[in-house]
Amino acid sequence: MPPLQRDQNGPGRGNALNRIRIGTRGSRLALTQARMVGEQLRRAHPDCEIQYVIIQTTGDRLNDTPLARIGGKGVFTKEIEDALLEDRIDVAVHSFKDLPTRQPEGLMVGAVTLRETAADMLIAAQEVDWKTLGKGSRVGTSSLRRRAQLHRLNSAPEILEIRGNVPTRVQKMMDGSCDAIIVAAAGIHRLGIEAPFMQVLPYEDFRPAPGQGALALEVRRNDSEVRRMIAKVHDQETADCCVAERAFLHGLGGGCQFPLGAYAMMEGGKLRLRARVLSMDGSEALEDELLGDRNYPVELGAKLADRLVAKGAAKLIERAARDAGDNAERVMQRARELDSLPLGGRTVLVTRDEDSDGPLSSSLRSLGAHPICVPFVRHIAMDQSREFRNALEKLNLYDWVIFTSYRAVHIVAENLQKQGKALRNALPQIACVGKATALAVDRAGGRVHLVPPQAQLSTLLLSLLKEETRPGAKVFYPRADLASPTLADGLRKAGMVVDDIVVYRTEHMSEANATMESISETAADAILFCSPSAVEALHDSFQPDQIMSSFGSMVIGSIGPRTTEALEVLGLKTSFEPEERSFSGLARGLADYYSKKSRSSS
Repeated sequence: MPPLQRDQNGPGRGNALNRIRIGTRGSRLALTQARMVGEQLRRAHPDCEIQYVIIQTTGDRLNDTPLARIGGKGVFTKEIEDALLEDRIDVAVHSFKDLPTRQPEGLMVGAVTLRETAADMLIAAQEVDWKTLGKGSRVGTSSLRRRAQLHRLNSAPEILEIRGNVPTRVQKMMDGSCDAIIVAAAGIHRLGIEAPFMQVLPYEDFRPAPGQGALALEVRRNDSEVRRMIAKVHDQETADCCVAERAFLHGLGGGCQFPLGAYAMMEGGKLRLRARVLSMDGSEALEDELLGDRNYPVELGAKLADRLVAKGAAKLIERAARDAGDNAERVMQRARELDSLPLGGRTVLVTRDEDSDGPLSSSLRSLGAHPICVPFVRHIAMDQSREFRNALEKLNLYDWVIFTSYRAVHIVAENLQKQGKALRNALPQIACVGKATALAVDRAGGRVHLVPPQAQLSTLLLSLLKEETRPGAKVFYPRADLASPTLADGLRKAGMVVDDIVVYRTEHMSEANATMESISETAADAILFCSPSAVEALHDSFQPDQIMSSFGSMVIGSIGPRTTEALEVLGLKTSFEPEERSFSGLARGLADYYSKKSRSSS
């Protein structure tokens, strides 16, 4: 893409921008928030082009490490701030709660957008009361603050460390890893996530993190033109509240390695700030509040911090610091370990509809890569048809249930649960196309009877015909709308009775143009295609010259022949197909590709 066009005055001298580059992390929530800001800026400045640059942060790389061990504040922002300082982006969009209370020299928070709710939210697969959860119940969170505040009022539940992006945490809970999770309500609202039971937790019981629910726009201090442009999306009331909360945090040390919460709100033209500091286990809690002049939020926050220190907060903080220990060397060591893995340092674009810790992304991450998800299609569960409901009601009359995707497993398990049933109680034998689908069945409580040696529909068909020789055997095959007819037709020709029912459909992503902008501004090493439909969406959404300029020089991985054929139609050459057609096989295939390339060049 062309370089950023400025006049010759340079930053801070009244220069005119025709494009703003927004820096963001690559998670679905981070991209959603960046695009929310981008749309606001686009409306305020119709002649200005908005582009997005995805940047990997330390917190993204170390997503298998508890937040308390990797330093908390700054782990999701440093690399983005470096990009600002190096003039690779113009604006950084952060969740305000993740931003350290001090910015690097030369940077500043230039605007704060209107705040979503600052509250925490409890999410569960069924109705629960967090106040009465008993022993044996499990609640997932990666936050010391949420952990301590829950145990302050109910010490019975076991707290499980659960990391990952918001959709992944919700899915882990739905898959049974815990009974409930506690997350920020703002992220749930922005992503439009729904779950069987969702409860906003009262501020009185769960003080939020300082700045929670607000977005901060960080800029170069001397870039007066960008500062002028983002002022159009600034909300002063949100800013006043967040400044007071963060001043309180700064007064207590500025980190998040100890449990504290603070929340400010306008009250009769003044600012009321409520805060709480807790011991790590929640058994001790100190709290206070102040009402002050909204024009002096920093002073209000600092004063409240002093009052809590006088009550003994310093001792709680010192104790928490001793418990946390020195994390810096552990962080560096873990980063070095990741760099030494087969895909260490590689940025890989994933075209699947998953988040950056989904099944393919997790396989890539285990090999040291940094996955960025830029899906061109999404898969949407269909409304329950009468045919589907009938199939589930008579499930035990089938001889086989066939799963060719983990999405179909989730949909069947979820709808069985609505009927008061479970996959583990189903009598039919279960066949899966590959290991990833079989793992989804196992996690849903089912027992897999057949997995072919290769994850292909044709191989699954041969394996089934070898295993099932009875004519008239009944098969339930929940599938995608675009699934190949190979399997169902082959079983019918062999005399089986097949109910192949569409349970989810494929549609092109409406955010395709924003996706292309993200790709164009991201220095990626490789891109992986997992289905012909993703390639077809690419063809339908973009011009041939766009496709070639964005992907022509990349390493391109294809999961199988049909996807490779679709890529060839677009003029894109596939670099490799994996031996095992699964997500983990595709990730290993990429590692093998680079390994062979390295050997041939040495």
